[in-house]
Amino acid sequence: MTMRTFPLRNGYTVPMLANSVASWLSTGCSMPSQIFYDEDGSTIVQGRITGASFKRFVGMDRAVKIHLTECGDVVNVEVGDGAWVDKCLVFTLSMVVLWPLTVTSSVGFFKQRNLHKNVFNYVERCLA
Repeated sequence: MTMRTFPLRNGYTVPMLANSVASWLSTGCSMPSQIFYDEDGSTIVQGRITGASFKRFVGMDRAVKIHLTECGDVVNVEVGDGAWVDKCLVFTLSMVVLWPLTVTSSVGFFKQRNLHKNVFNYVERCLA
């Protein structure tokens, strides 16, 4: 998981930020999302591309888990992955058996890594 801390500004609260991130994932990233509340008081937003069994097979699907934890006047944002094991499995299998899948698996790695940056950039824009 990658973590960054942002000051809460513009009247944002963690629930408002979670709703905003979930909406952005759904509309801007085509990743239906859900919001959960953890026992420790943090808010979790999960998003995943659904219905893409072929993309999942070739390692190009994406998933993300975002933990939002309020600490006074700042929010800690942790972004984790939901599909790295699948990508590693496809990559390893493709190296041995279906070598053309290494390309699609590599594209999946790249898109997943960029998703982290995009989440942090979106949160920064919301709270700027």
